[in-house]
Amino acid sequence: YRERLRRLNRLGVGLWDVLAGCRRPGSLDRNVRRRDLELNDLLALFRRHPAIAVVFCNGSLAYELFVRHLVPGLAPQIRSVTVEKLPSTSPANRYMPYGEKLAAWRRLERVLRRDRLP
Repeated sequence: YRERLRRLNRLGVGLWDVLAGCRRPGSLDRNVRRRDLELNDLLALFRRHPAIAVVFCNGSLAYELFVRHLVPGLAPQIRSVTVEKLPSTSPANRYMPYGEKLAAWRRLERVLRRDRLP
């Protein structure tokens, strides 16, 4: 896991959870108790790293929480950050065929390649 994180960092990719904690019976996101959400301080992350240009959210819940709770607090100079929802990589997301998930996640690869062009 640590080596994977190092490789991501070398590519300029950060990995961060929207939630620091929550309560949910079982493991499904739809069971997350909204009144018990603990958001990570992603606003501080954006202040420390103002060059962040694109955020990819792993699944609908991460996207919804990011857009609802964090985007409104972003400073005007970083409100232009693009936020994209990708299909959840969770095994619970078994309704989308693997090939479709892979094709959607390849968007991240295309963004990285574009940013690396001279």
